[in-house]
Amino acid sequence: MNWREGRGLEVSFLKLGENEAVNGIFHPRLIFYTRRGNFAYGLKGPVEGIALWRGTTYEHKSYRGDDFCPAIHDEWKSLDAARRICTEKSCHTRPTAQNVQLMADSPKTAPKLDATKTHVYNLINIGSPLISCRYEPKGRFVFAGAQDFHVWRWDHAAGKKMQLKGADAWVRAIVFSVDGKTMLTGGYDGRLLWWPIDGDKPARAIDAHHGWVKSVAVSPDGGLIATSGNDRLIKLWSFDNGKLVRTLKGHESRVYNIAFHPDGQHLASSDLKCNVFHWELATGKLARKLKAEKMHSYDKTFKADIGGARSIQFNADGTKLAIGGITNVTNAFACIGNPAVVVIDWKTGKNLMQHLAKATFRGVAWGIALHPNGMVVAGAGGPGGGQIYFWKPDGKNEFHKLKMKDTCRDLHLAPEQTHFVTAHHDGHLRISKMAAKA
Repeated sequence: MNWREGRGLEVSFLKLGENEAVNGIFHPRLIFYTRRGNFAYGLKGPVEGIALWRGTTYEHKSYRGDDFCPAIHDEWKSLDAARRICTEKSCHTRPTAQNVQLMADSPKTAPKLDATKTHVYNLINIGSPLISCRYEPKGRFVFAGAQDFHVWRWDHAAGKKMQLKGADAWVRAIVFSVDGKTMLTGGYDGRLLWWPIDGDKPARAIDAHHGWVKSVAVSPDGGLIATSGNDRLIKLWSFDNGKLVRTLKGHESRVYNIAFHPDGQHLASSDLKCNVFHWELATGKLARKLKAEKMHSYDKTFKADIGGARSIQFNADGTKLAIGGITNVTNAFACIGNPAVVVIDWKTGKNLMQHLAKATFRGVAWGIALHPNGMVVAGAGGPGGGQIYFWKPDGKNEFHKLKMKDTCRDLHLAPEQTHFVTAHHDGHLRISKMAAKA
């Protein structure tokens, strides 16, 4: 492959995966690479030319020291579009012929992924017990919901935290618009809020549910918002005007989590009893009912249900659905059970795997991440403290775990996929790196 400048100067490029510099000089400033093994051809010009791509998913990274400022974009058709998006996303560098390389995540530009070397490298004191956390799509900020009834924003570059006014509730649900310009949150007061990504207060608020808004999701095309709540309902809203589009009924217990299928035509929802409903969005019809097995139980002593889909995620191509929670519960009151992640084959509805902890650990898998390399990561917390578990796709038990200093209440993978953030009861965000210490 090669890069041809508009002035006619040809610069040779490394082949995918090789660790060679451009013209003998390594410039780790901006990287373009495909996540699905696709390839590019016909690269011309630093800005004006056309880059034709096979595949539609790319990851753009602006490298700055030890961290990335990432943004994920779909269907980039040209390099001038890439530069325009880079400018719009306020990245730290600009694409030029001297600092652009095409590669498959070279170790020279990104830490070599090694889950067994995972370590906490940034401890952020928010100051109030945390119940949720999310990276925004560019990776500039981490947002967290806290028990002080506020949402907090951590700015990586500035090294500062900011309290956002207006949530006035515990916020478990945090999600972002497709363009990354808007954050949406759902709180225990039943409200759904729209926030400018750089703002300090909501731009819109609606009463979405009676009781806690458990989950919020945005459709792949950005046009719909889905919410679920303690009122056992799922609601679809217009992203643009906040009007209710449709209400989906059928669950007989609290709907803990929802996820849009990557095709944008279907929605998965799961409740306290780990029933999984498959909805057709065009009609609002319930297509089928599935089950995440052994993720719910009824404690006869305390007469209480325990379990449910505490976390949910489709893999990138939509062939698998993962649900995190708790299994083997013997005492609902004391949360005596083990964290678990069930993976469901979306086509057949069969439970393919239940990932479990080797040793007994009292806790729930509150947050999960399906890494593009197939690895399953879960952040677990409860009376047993906090643990991060790492499973191979075919591994019943973890191949590695990391003990955290405090109970973990959520986990989210960074857009550049070598870091993750966890939210903790002790009021701290912990950012961990899945690589050896520098």
